[in-house]
Amino acid sequence: MQITIMKTLNVCLIGLIIGASILPTIQGNEILHSSNNSIETIHTTQIPNQYVGCSIELTGDILLNVKLQRFPMEKTSILLYYPMTLLPGYPVNVTINDQTFQYTSGGKITLYGFFGEINSTEGSMIDDKLSIYLKGKALYVRVDAEQNAILDDAYIPIVESLNTLIYPLENNPLQLSDDELQPLEYLSDCRIVGLGEATHGTKQFFALKHRIFQYLVENHGFKVFAFECDMGESLYVNDFVLNGEGDINDIMLYTMHFWTWCTEEVKDLLVWMKEYNQNKSDEDKIYFVGVDCQFLTYQSDILLDYINKSTITIPEQTFLFLQEIDEIGENLYKYYETISSDKKNEIRQKTEDLVTFLENHKDEFRAVSSEIEYQFMKQLASNINQVNDVAYSYTHSGLVNFRDVYMAENTLWTSSTFCGEDTKVALWAHNIHVSNVEWFQSIGFHLKKLLQDEYQIIDFGFSTGSFTAVNIEKLPYSLRTNYITRQPLIDSINYVCHFAKDDTFILKTSDIQPNSTFDTYISQLHDFLDIGAVFDGNSYHYYYETKLKDHCDILFYWDHTTASELLSPTTSSNMFTPLFNL
Repeated sequence: MQITIMKTLNVCLIGLIIGASILPTIQGNEILHSSNNSIETIHTTQIPNQYVGCSIELTGDILLNVKLQRFPMEKTSILLYYPMTLLPGYPVNVTINDQTFQYTSGGKITLYGFFGEINSTEGSMIDDKLSIYLKGKALYVRVDAEQNAILDDAYIPIVESLNTLIYPLENNPLQLSDDELQPLEYLSDCRIVGLGEATHGTKQFFALKHRIFQYLVENHGFKVFAFECDMGESLYVNDFVLNGEGDINDIMLYTMHFWTWCTEEVKDLLVWMKEYNQNKSDEDKIYFVGVDCQFLTYQSDILLDYINKSTITIPEQTFLFLQEIDEIGENLYKYYETISSDKKNEIRQKTEDLVTFLENHKDEFRAVSSEIEYQFMKQLASNINQVNDVAYSYTHSGLVNFRDVYMAENTLWTSSTFCGEDTKVALWAHNIHVSNVEWFQSIGFHLKKLLQDEYQIIDFGFSTGSFTAVNIEKLPYSLRTNYITRQPLIDSINYVCHFAKDDTFILKTSDIQPNSTFDTYISQLHDFLDIGAVFDGNSYHYYYETKLKDHCDILFYWDHTTASELLSPTTSSNMFTPLFNL
């Protein structure tokens, strides 16, 4: 099935000037903040028009940089990202569309950032140990997140409304009973269920997805776990799942591209899938299929081995093309940086010729393999062209999110062709991929548009704890355990969930009564914490606005989480980070 592609435009930085001049400092008349902790926070305020151009004194440790803060959604935001250290009395002017904000240090500081909407005076300050004084009046004083969090009175009715809706869960995901998962009973009528994750390295999220898939297989006849991993590499994983072939540690460490899946939690899932398949007929077995399209590492060897199983003579041009693909795969993105659109189109045509060759000899290939293996090989050949589009677009600043377009198509293929029509599939990927996110043109957006209620989205959320990610706070970047200790961003979905009566729970959006307090809340834009494969040390950089009611159908919330357990050794061969870091 083809996915309709919609183009998304990037944010344009306009009317942005950073300068410096000597101007008088307006001092605060009292000390309103003196914390020695180094917890970073964010504050959003509507800066009064009468203060535009006035001097603001910053006290504390702050760092100013200039970069895009968010993808455009319903409003356009910018974040200044320009490293500098300010000495006492050194001012900085920030002008946004002719409106100037002047910041002057009261001691040695490093500015961290100001970002605001284009054509408005609304802005936010991302900071560390920060107080802001405006004409002697406190505009903002940072709340110490290490202290016990107190629920703002304005959110008490929202939390109380949430408390009437949630299904509490026990702490160990793998020990959840079928009764505790009863809210998922209605998924028996679904064709595809998306299982997200709010980080690529959280133990509880991975274990929950293992348990949910087990529940769907044993109770509702789900057959395939489609994974956000390379289609070629998934053949080796599937051989282990189906027949116990190979050493699972070696397959994961030295065949899989992403470090994200090289964990004890994913290994436990794959071992369970293999054990489930023992003594089962082919019709009753479950499958592991990669639906991603970022590599050309294995396609050539796998397809040549498959063709050589038959007595069919491979055409010379097909053989040479597969050899070329093998060479391209060794340095894929460097290669695509250098090629023209004509060369890209040539690869497309040769890929289509390869698929036609497989189709023309369908009966011969099925005679020496099986229907499922033949369908996989034909899709793997098509996957070459998917990678062709993704790699070319990525290296030539394309505006289309081909990766999610093709992951959606591959997921539909697993449901409609791979194991026959109407095969039930669970999809493992990041929240941003499985959710219904129109601006990102996500997998979930495409599947929801095509399947409507036959596609159901389960997102995962958290507020504090540890997780595995590539830390980019400073060079050299390192894959390690990262920590979030401060309370969630006020007004965020995570903030409301953090104060719920249960620390771990299920929320079904279909249970929410129209026009109720919580319905009103989740029908509006609120921030939600989603961290991908990298982390810069500041969790407030990873909140983005969404309407939860449109975003997902079910939310599994785990207030405090722990990091996934990486298999040892984690090698450079699987240190690749997914495109978009998600």
